[in-house]
Amino acid sequence: LDRGVAEGKVLSLGVSNFGVAELAQLWGNARVKPAVVQSWMDPFSQNREVRAWCEKKGVVFQAYSTLGTQHRTGANPVLSSALLARIAADNGRSVAQVVLRWALSRGAAVLPRSSNPARMRENLHLFDFELSPAELAQIDSLDGVDPRSVARAPRPADAPVEITFANALDEAALLRWGDATVPGWTLSSRGTLQLQSYSGAIFSAAAASDPAQTLWRWSVPASEGGEDYGARMAVTIVPLAKTEL
Repeated sequence: LDRGVAEGKVLSLGVSNFGVAELAQLWGNARVKPAVVQSWMDPFSQNREVRAWCEKKGVVFQAYSTLGTQHRTGANPVLSSALLARIAADNGRSVAQVVLRWALSRGAAVLPRSSNPARMRENLHLFDFELSPAELAQIDSLDGVDPRSVARAPRPADAPVEITFANALDEAALLRWGDATVPGWTLSSRGTLQLQSYSGAIFSAAAASDPAQTLWRWSVPASEGGEDYGARMAVTIVPLAKTEL
């Protein structure tokens, strides 16, 4: 990779999931210094040591899973946090926007992931509001807190849903999001796939042997909200009658 930079084939190099000791060793031995360090950062796991090292060296810290997707607590502790929900309500924003804005305010580049167009647009509107110093400090105070112990806000109707798709066909199924003509995912025969989506999203599927023929269609049902922030659904891809498509 160093040679690729020297030959002009690579613009910059970066590393992912390196700790401070590994970064120090790399910095002392690499001919081309890393331009970016990518690592996990969310309100409950703020990775302060690596961020401080990056700031000292002038390296970009790029945060992933900022919205809490790394936690295995059943419920997403970031999106369900009562504290973050209150800050979001005070600013007229979503919890996701508040958390992403906090990360940006702390010098991190963020990588929010979504397949929902509305969420994508929401994630772009992070620079037309600011969090107060007190609000930033409140979020900072969550670092190291056991996410299972935080107060939870009621689950809003538009919170994400974890969906498991099961392919009941005797051949591979091509799963599409909405009315896209190009399949987004391929499920092997009797295979499963887990995705995150939202109420109202539409999925369709076709058999791999006849990709032009839609044989299954399904819309994520509306949620009434409530306490279950770890909402999960399971659906099976089976041929439907034409009247059901």
